[in-house]
Amino acid sequence: AEPAKPKAPRATPVRIYTNAEELVGKPFRDLGEVSGDSCQASNQDSPTEHSNRT
Repeated sequence: AEPAKPKAPRATPVRIYTNAEELVGKPFRDLGEVSGDSCQASNQDSPTEHSNRT
């Protein structure tokens, strides 16, 4: 018999705060700033058909 495969960890939901005042009275840990590039023009756009191909 093969050993059981470990289960993949479940994704933890996150909430992105863009206004520091929203954190008042809530427990949080400051992990620093995040930066990077996005393949989306905005948060609402989905990838284009061209970039969706494999």
